[in-house]
Order: sequence, then structure tokens, then C-alpha cells
Amino acid sequence: MGKASLLSDIHGNCCLNVNFSNVNGEATLDEYSLNQAFKALERSDEANIIILHGNDKDFCNGLDINFLVKQEKWPTSANSLLNNFSDLLITIDKKPQLVIAMVKGAAMGGGLGIAAVADFVLASPSAVFALPETMVGLIPAVVFPYVMRRTGLMKAKLLALGIQIFDAQRAYDCGLADEVAEDEQARLRYLVKRFGRMDSEATKSMKRLIRRHFPLPENYLDYAKDAFQALYNSESTRKRLSLFCQGYSPWMNDGDE
Repeated sequence: MGKASLLSDIHGNCCLNVNFSNVNGEATLDEYSLNQAFKALERSDEANIIILHGNDKDFCNGLDINFLVKQEKWPTSANSLLNNFSDLLITIDKKPQLVIAMVKGAAMGGGLGIAAVADFVLASPSAVFALPETMVGLIPAVVFPYVMRRTGLMKAKLLALGIQIFDAQRAYDCGLADEVAEDEQARLRYLVKRFGRMDSEATKSMKRLIRRHFPLPENYLDYAKDAFQALYNSESTRKRLSLFCQGYSPWMNDGDE
């Protein structure tokens, strides 16, 4: 997450800006970036709109693969990372304010999940959406219901199985993005101005009603995290993760080029 989360004024609306990057400025989720996100969101009561940003290049590339591959087996630290990420999605989803995701560049894996949980996704033409976890022997289990909520089951399935990568237009066509804008900053200002005209209590009530009557399936996240952990500890996944972090194609067999 971003090194700083700032309150800004857009057309008289107080906006909380959360920037996705780790301590090195990379658009990756690790313990530092997740902690920064939670700290930023603690200030959400001061704002009536929350805006999620990436760094200058990408929105978010998901969980830190290099961190995961360094763990011999599923340790407390990896479990904490996955739980914190899951809690972050729940926290954003429960925020009563309108949440806008500004997606530029890659929204991959967990990054796509964060975009999907937002109320409005504003994508630049450079935006790319994908769930590449199966390529390294993992699954996008935690983010899947949020993606499916936007796209429907079959398109979410195509993404989750790693079959397709969606550009900005395809993402818009299937509901992952709500709008594609060349000048995303100008469009953001317009959207904030429009959203700022909505009655805040009515907005909160509508979001609360949706969460209550269209919740995630009961116990889904527990099953999802168990499935992720089981795959993580498998020999095949460990090999794929290692190859990926060494710069090789994770599907390579001995003798492949």
C-alpha cells in the first residue's frame, strides 16, 4: 500500500486516497503494504468518498510471490498475510462510503480482487485484468466471490482458471470495469462531484441492505483459505513458485527451454 494516504478535497468532497505500493514503491501486497492500508482506512470516517490508487505504473499485482516462495511450508507469517488480505477485502466491502478504484496498468490476482470489491471501477485504456494464480499452482480463492459478483459465474471462472486476460475494453464489457477513460483524473473529478450529491445516509443504507441480503456464501472464506494452503504446500506448486521467482516459465519441465 501507499507510503501515504492523504485526505483531499474534490469539489467540496473529502476524499481518502489509498495508494497501493510496498516500501520499495512496487505495486505488491505484503505485510507492510497491508498494514498501511488498514491504517489509512482507519481515517475513513473523515471522508465521504474513498479512492483506491496504484503506483505510477500499475494498480496492484497481488500478493508478494517472492515472500511466499521463501517459506518452506505454510508458516504463521504466510497465514497472517493471507488472513490480512482477506480482512482487507471485507473491510473495504463494509465501508459505508462510496469506494472508487482507479485502475491503471495491471490489476492482477489480489489486485483484481481489490478493484472488484470497489463500488465503481474507473479504468484507464492501459488497464489489464487477470487472475494468473493457477500458472504458479495456486488459486484465486479469496477474491473469486468478489469477481463473480461483478462478472457472473462463467466469466469469473474463465479468469480464475487463468484462461483469459482482459484488457480495459473487455473488462468494461463484462462488468469488471464500470468506465474506461482516457483522462481518468478529469473523469474522477466528475464522478466525485456527482457522487457527492448523493445523500450519504441513503448511500449507507443501500450498501448495508446489499451486504445483508447478498452476503458471501457461509464459511466460504474458510474453505478458500484451506484450499490455498493445501496447494501452497504441494510439491508441484513449490516447484512452480520457485521457477517463477527465478525468472523461468513456471510450467517448464526439465529440458524445456
